[in-house]
Amino acid sequence: MTDLEIKRAEIDKIDAEISKLLSARFKAVRQIKEIKAKNGQEIKDNQREKEILDKIHSENELEVFKTIIAESRKIQALL
Repeated sequence: MTDLEIKRAEIDKIDAEISKLLSARFKAVRQIKEIKAKNGQEIKDNQREKEILDKIHSENELEVFKTIIAESRKIQALL
């Protein structure tokens, strides 16, 4: 196996973990939507989004988390 193949296999393992974690996150998002609906709360929670994004220190990661949050809002809006 070449160095490139080794690194690609490493990325494949990481991607599988990310996919599993995103699935778990989106499941929790759907559950949160139900709770918000029962309590009459809006989908978008600016304070909560700020809390999440304030923990991120890399510009690249910040953009990824902004996308994750946007997708989470879409999931909640579809339910």
